[in-house]
Amino acid sequence: MDCLQPHSNLQEICIHRYKGVKLCNWLSSDFLGCLNTKSLDGCERLQHLPRLDQFPHLRHLYLRDLPNIKYIGNDDSVPSSTFFPSFEELRFPCLSVLDIRGCPIHILMSWHAPLTSLIIGDLIKGRLRINGDEFDVVPWKNFENLSSLVLLDMCNLEYLPEFLLHFATLQSLSLQFCRNLKCLPQWIGNLTSLTKFEIAICEKLTLLPKRFATSMV
Repeated sequence: MDCLQPHSNLQEICIHRYKGVKLCNWLSSDFLGCLNTKSLDGCERLQHLPRLDQFPHLRHLYLRDLPNIKYIGNDDSVPSSTFFPSFEELRFPCLSVLDIRGCPIHILMSWHAPLTSLIIGDLIKGRLRINGDEFDVVPWKNFENLSSLVLLDMCNLEYLPEFLLHFATLQSLSLQFCRNLKCLPQWIGNLTSLTKFEIAICEKLTLLPKRFATSMV
């Protein structure tokens, strides 16, 4: 992919089904300093990502179906069994939308960004399945200013995770294709800023908490 080096003023880049384990060297802020949108989709063999906070103008980041990501940065000396050994505290001054689908949830462990919109999705193909307990490793207080959250294709999710209680400013919540979600907790009515609540293809969810249903009328 090195021979496909674009113009240095490029603002948006989408890489789909790349077969390598590491991206090319020109995909860095030294060359793409104007980048504001970056999308990686279906790169199933990819193990390395560049440091994502090196793009000062990045506003939209989409990471989808990257089940084998192990390193962020250039350090690959740590055993592959360790998630993100070079993933330190990342800060994004302009980033507002983060979309991660089919990626290990550990990618959020050290995330520090003023996000307004977050989309978390599991792999449809079934090779990566996120359990509700895995959400506990993420410091959700770092996302307390979130206004929109989407949980997508979370087939192992049976109960709504309590980390949602950190989002006092959450205005929009969407649950899509969470086919084993059994019930919604009573505390969901405490999300007083919520103005939009979407449920789609959650077959086992048949009843809303009375307090929450009343507040949405």
